[in-house]
Amino acid sequence: MSRTRARAIAWFCCLGFVTPVALVLLASCTGQPGRPDQASGPRPAPAPLVLEETAWRWIGAVPYPYMLSVDVAYVVRNPNVEAGAREATLVVEVRGPGGQTHREEVPLGPVRPGETVVGGAQVFPGTEAAPSDVSFTLLQPKAWEARAKWEGSELVRLAVRGLERRDATGPPAADDVGFAEGHSCFTGTVVNDSGSSVHECRIAIVHRDGSGRIVACYETFADGPPAHGSVPFRFDVPDRLPASGSYEAFAYPWSDRQP
Repeated sequence: MSRTRARAIAWFCCLGFVTPVALVLLASCTGQPGRPDQASGPRPAPAPLVLEETAWRWIGAVPYPYMLSVDVAYVVRNPNVEAGAREATLVVEVRGPGGQTHREEVPLGPVRPGETVVGGAQVFPGTEAAPSDVSFTLLQPKAWEARAKWEGSELVRLAVRGLERRDATGPPAADDVGFAEGHSCFTGTVVNDSGSSVHECRIAIVHRDGSGRIVACYETFADGPPAHGSVPFRFDVPDRLPASGSYEAFAYPWSDRQP
């Protein structure tokens, strides 16, 4: 056999051996049928938000009928640590003593990955009579955002320390404008232990009864604390709050970003 012919046979033998191996490797890398790729495939959908607690109370002592309202409080938990929602909605349905109903949607704002949100709102049913019942329905987000898409300042976990409550017992002092007799006032400090500054924050003060059941929630907005810093706040509530039970405050970074 000539040297040229021997080289040709060796070339075709190698080609016949290498080609099947290359095809197998290519199939395993591209997830072809028969060689499933365990790392690929659609991600599971986020678990639904959980409405853990609700409460309502009728504000019927205000002397202006258009101000009569139902104060609602809620606790919503996001079980997803890798996904959050820019918008969530709580539907409040107020049933009057005559059977009439009033339905209102309360925007909850952002629900961050792995976060439990406490909040409150006012619903105006347009009636002077106390409702017979109030029901709550949590609408699930229309869109979710992966944790990587949230900015650092949005994921900061703030804390409230040194919460104190006092009641006004006389005419307001010079530095207590608007804090009249019959009102309650909360003071405290919002603390940021992270390395990201927070421009603005939402503060929610929750009232619970002796059994730990949520009774009401009062909200306000305040300047956010800088990185590794804190800011004091004061919140005047135009109502004399009961001394019984307990009060707890929560603070959340506030963002105007839209989904």
